[in-house]
Amino acid sequence: LAPQYNFKIKFASADNDSAIQLEKAKRLLDEGVKLLILQPTDDDRSQQIASLYQKHHIPLITYDRKLSMDFGQLHIGHDDSQAGSIQALAALKHGKPIKGVLICAGQRDHSVAKEMTQSILDIMARHHIKPLVKYHKNWSKDECKATVLKYFNRKPFNVVLANNSQMAAGAIEVLDILAPSDRSFFVAGSDGTTEACRNISLGKQSIDIHKPLNKLVKASLDLAQSIIARQQPKRHPPIAVTGLDQSNLHQYYLSLDSKQSSAFCQKKTW
Repeated sequence: LAPQYNFKIKFASADNDSAIQLEKAKRLLDEGVKLLILQPTDDDRSQQIASLYQKHHIPLITYDRKLSMDFGQLHIGHDDSQAGSIQALAALKHGKPIKGVLICAGQRDHSVAKEMTQSILDIMARHHIKPLVKYHKNWSKDECKATVLKYFNRKPFNVVLANNSQMAAGAIEVLDILAPSDRSFFVAGSDGTTEACRNISLGKQSIDIHKPLNKLVKASLDLAQSIIARQQPKRHPPIAVTGLDQSNLHQYYLSLDSKQSSAFCQKKTW
């Protein structure tokens, strides 16, 4: 996408380390960047970055995750409330009586985790269902595995709604051991990873959420260009997401124009 824009793009990765991200943001400021697109690692350190850039009158766009405080930044992100809604509604329609719902949520103060989880809770409340919500600092497979193991015999549930695909995969690994022949479990994730698509194809996972990354990147760069051109920036609406299940998984991969998409979505390849 970079050649489409009339500005130079610098990229810096913090490998999800908030201290490194703060240090690199300071370095970019010293190098004279005119605008920063920031994917926050955590709220506290990212607020420090936002405050620093606001002090120097450098425009800031947050990407994917929102900050809890307003520093005048604009935001580009997916519709995380829609993602939670798709998961919850699919669980209610999956055809098996719901014994209980376990929400494997991400980091407690993370905007994506907050919006997805709240959307699920709102929908479940209308059906008089009170899910068990457990937060996971690192959004990891191992964390979710530990949660499912801990509550499997303590609190009956047959629905696991995870804020990302990694945690959904962790739940599936545990359920494969504890209830290998029980097909009443409904497991949902979010991110549309290869592992999630494999598990859907095998019938181990019910649904995942595709969050189009290319639209997120393009919207961020379009917004950056308008700011640099001194045009009045407009707040961008959340980018729509899509549910992925066995009914549309094959078509989804065909739409990615992958040479291996057809074979990829057939169960025999797994």
